Amino acid sequence: MKNSVFQFIKERGKPPADPTEPKGSFLYLKAELPDVSFVYDVIRDESALLFCDANIFSGGNLAMVREVLRRNDVLVVPPIVGELQKYAALPPRTRDDAEVANLIFKDRSLVPTIKIVSPARYKSLLPALCYYVNLILQRKAAKGYLEQVLEIQSGKPLTKLERDRLSRSLGGLSKGTSKMANKEGHHERAADELLVVTAMFEAIWLRRNIVILSFDDDVFTQFFKLMSLMAEDYLSHLVALDYEARPERYPTKYDLSHYHEFDGLIGDKSNSFAVVKPRDIVTLFPPSDDEPVVAMLKPVERPEIMWTQCLSGYGDFLEAKSRARGSNIDRSDGLNCYAQLTVTAGPQQLPRVPLAFFVNDRLFFEDSKEGFRISLLDLTRSVADVEKPIVDFRGSALVSRDA
Repeated sequence: MKNSVFQFIKERGKPPADPTEPKGSFLYLKAELPDVSFVYDVIRDESALLFCDANIFSGGNLAMVREVLRRNDVLVVPPIVGELQKYAALPPRTRDDAEVANLIFKDRSLVPTIKIVSPARYKSLLPALCYYVNLILQRKAAKGYLEQVLEIQSGKPLTKLERDRLSRSLGGLSKGTSKMANKEGHHERAADELLVVTAMFEAIWLRRNIVILSFDDDVFTQFFKLMSLMAEDYLSHLVALDYEARPERYPTKYDLSHYHEFDGLIGDKSNSFAVVKPRDIVTLFPPSDDEPVVAMLKPVERPEIMWTQCLSGYGDFLEAKSRARGSNIDRSDGLNCYAQLTVTAGPQQLPRVPLAFFVNDRLFFEDSKEGFRISLLDLTRSVADVEKPIVDFRGSALVSRDA
């Protein structure tokens, strides 16, 4: 289709001229689209799979709902079904609300066009899926986590004044994360997180382009963080494999038992270490030109879009991450690898050079049933917003959004 979102991405996504810079699929792009007609072109484009958030199905969006349901299939995740059932059970406020309820349900069941994508379908990738859903969900509980970290650092409980101050500032996190973290009970619902993670895994599993439709800023925020964490984790996995295969590329090594940046965040430091990364580290990523694209689309009057391209090898990486119960590498010594670690618990003492870390993780949470674990370092990376500003490949700034 001439105006498809993927044609737009192809036109905007020119790789950088400098070969030492990350390739396009490692960056995350966002932009404003010309007008809402572009959204309808995307909805009609059956070459991509379409995931919908519950907020798409409302009387105020009747024309869009009709267009969505003309597709052969519309994908939703299980928690969204519950939200749609609640919507349909409420007395309709308008005739349009009543019509939408009748369009999406028939005899109290979802119409066949709307298909539920269960996480169980991913089988060997399920531990990794549960890991990412729960990891980005913790961003909504960042206030409680930061209280724990500050108490570890100070060695004493926070006072009421300190807790109130933390609620206002949330430790300097971005406005998006702070807003989510201050919503009471919001962290108990994982619909947003399951939506974005499932969409990403569906693209990898089926090798299909994906579009996510949502009006919710929280969904955009969580999608952005997921893209960042997955790319970082994949790089960590590749660095760990490269270090094992070619240790001569990493001649400079630092014993972390002599440093205090990560006190309280990692376990036994006696066998944890850091190595200087080679300058060509991003060349570890395999070419990804033919990999599927996942796009997040907000269908307002001036539509906003954010997208990423899946990286070649993501499937194998996620299977390895599942086998390692959420770690980026399954090493005999139990160390996890972090190639992009910028958040620490104290003043920096290590040299200010690009480092990759092999550390003995300190456990934050473990789910033995689903087969994954989350470390304190994982959690710190999730609640801290340290990504670079988003620009397009030609270097001009795109629409700014507080991630």
